[in-house]
Amino acid sequence: MMILVKEAVKTLAIIVVEAHIKEDAQLAHLNVKESAKELVEELVVIRANATNVQIFAKVAAMEVAMVRVNPPQKAEIL
Repeated sequence: MMILVKEAVKTLAIIVVEAHIKEDAQLAHLNVKESAKELVEELVVIRANATNVQIFAKVAAMEVAMVRVNPPQKAEIL
């Protein structure tokens, strides 16, 4: 009878440890999933910023080209 109780306690302990391991694995998975989501959000922001920089660079290049084509006239002194 004592051996059966010991085996039952041992089995229960194993089940509890396995449950904790599974819970820890699920938490780790959620943490990785959340980190990946945050990384994707940051990459979206970086890409949007890069697009804005490209747009500003194109506008600046067009403004420089316009100045080259139509240089400013010297102001006349009245």
